Amino acid sequence: MRPVLFKPAEAKQVQFRPTRAGAISYFKGGKNCAVKEDFGFAMKPWTAVSFENEEVLTFADQAYALGHVCYVGEHGAEYRAQFLTGWVVDARGSLRLMLRERQVEGLPPGFGVTIGGVRGASAEYGQQIF
Repeated sequence: MRPVLFKPAEAKQVQFRPTRAGAISYFKGGKNCAVKEDFGFAMKPWTAVSFENEEVLTFADQAYALGHVCYVGEHGAEYRAQFLTGWVVDARGSLRLMLRERQVEGLPPGFGVTIGGVRGASAEYGQQIF
């Protein structure tokens, strides 16, 4: 598996996560997490999430999206942040998040990335965190 490029927005001690376990630790938290400072960003009682893409760049098998993300807490408080995501089409033709900042090899020919696909994947990613 390739390295992960992940920079958790609220991390103070371990600010970069080059592994899948490190990235998951930020979202799940708990006593058995990979990084002690992680509290479980995805475990907060979010009620909604939305993405506002400022710009989406597409290439044959990759895309990058830049914009704002807004999470809404259980009492209506909003948490807004800027984001940069990078997407790649995997061997099965699915979009995979490869870069997330708040950041594959051997792809078969004929697969491509569309703006609509990135927007759909961004929305699906948001729904998966709560």
